[in-house]
Amino acid sequence: MMFREASKEFLDYIKITKSNGTYRLYITKINILDTFFNSYEIEDITKKDLVRFWSWRKDNYKDIKATTLNKYRTILILLIEYHTDKRLKIKKLKETKTLIKVIDNKVLFDILNYLQTQNGYKEALRNLVLFKLLLDTGLRINELLHLKVSDFNFPENTIHAKITKSRVERYVYFKDDTKRLVKRLITRDSTRGYILQSYKSKKRLSVDMVQNICFRIERRLGLEYTIRPHKWRHTFATRFLKGGADIETLRLILGHASIKTTQLYLHLDNDFIKHEYFKVMN
Repeated sequence: MMFREASKEFLDYIKITKSNGTYRLYITKINILDTFFNSYEIEDITKKDLVRFWSWRKDNYKDIKATTLNKYRTILILLIEYHTDKRLKIKKLKETKTLIKVIDNKVLFDILNYLQTQNGYKEALRNLVLFKLLLDTGLRINELLHLKVSDFNFPENTIHAKITKSRVERYVYFKDDTKRLVKRLITRDSTRGYILQSYKSKKRLSVDMVQNICFRIERRLGLEYTIRPHKWRHTFATRFLKGGADIETLRLILGHASIKTTQLYLHLDNDFIKHEYFKVMN
């Protein structure tokens, strides 16, 4: 079977078995793999071919990270195994571990204050609710965008997240000031279905729409770094641990299957580490 045909069948399988976010990632990566492997029979691909693919990507993108190249490796291995039951035995490239980036308190204040003062724009309240929920819950953006009015338990300040990356439902929580904003949005828009909707399409917001919202705010406020949705999740996790919470509670809230994933947040952040350092050393 040729690579292109094999990849289409594999993507049908991924669409059924994985989350929408994972499916979109696989589409992007497989399109690149197809550029290189389109003339290959899926059964004939070897680990040497994967190394040649890595070299080809490095030649075209000098700064490509080992993390990205390893994602291609994982997807290619799974694709071949799906069709042939053969598993390529090739180790991952060594990855550089970078610190998880978060949004600092001043930028958080500036963003939320900016949205609170945009009373003339209908989207401002919706966007404020979007970011407040990201900051309170630690939900992934796709999980947040699938929330409906019926998922909110306002007396208990609890949200039942039903559409999740792991396909395991879980509960997350939100603060009173966020509750007041959500209620205001629901009342104003007479919302019955999805909490966060596009006022143009009358459908729920998409991930791409949220990325555009973030980009516009970055530009409007002249921010020096991006505030894309996953950075809000990182910020929630870091703030939660800094507040004294334990790592297992954070794992459950974030919906991680493995504690190893959650342990990435134990780095906390430079400001906190610096503060703790000088408490001892001064």
